[in-house]
Amino acid sequence: MKMPILLLLSITLIVLTPAVAGAQDPEKDAEGCKDFPLFNRMPNFRIVECSTVEFDARKFPVGPPLEDQKPKHVEVEGALTYLKYESNEGAKPVSGLQFMRNFENATKSGGGTVEGKYPEWCKATVEYDPRLGNSCTNWGVSMKFVSAGTETWAYMQVLGENSYGLQIMVRKGM
Repeated sequence: MKMPILLLLSITLIVLTPAVAGAQDPEKDAEGCKDFPLFNRMPNFRIVECSTVEFDARKFPVGPPLEDQKPKHVEVEGALTYLKYESNEGAKPVSGLQFMRNFENATKSGGGTVEGKYPEWCKATVEYDPRLGNSCTNWGVSMKFVSAGTETWAYMQVLGENSYGLQIMVRKGM
């Protein structure tokens, strides 16, 4: 009598396991994309686009916006990583402030410094990069990390209701 019950339970588990496992698997990142080691992604987000360049230059906004909405900039040269994240289907919406605070807190707890924060839409303008939209800031944060002689700069900007972009540059000479 015990054997048929165990057999029935085993068959049920075998049949249901793929359905449950599939429901728990996060949506896949774009091929070849992975998180940058300094940052954890926002919960329920996936990478939809990524690129790396061995050597490039970017101007990172620092400090508050000035009268003409253009903050000071620090030009950084080195290896550039770009990541674009979008929320998984059915995920709860995230506010611009929530994105910003998440990155501010992660920076501070990771030993970095927040070099500039630009809340709300178009409170400042930054160097144009089509992957981050136009040159208006949108809940953006500039961050800097220094460790073992390596300087890493990052800029996060909210791109839409449920997406954000992250540019990361590890400073080095050509």
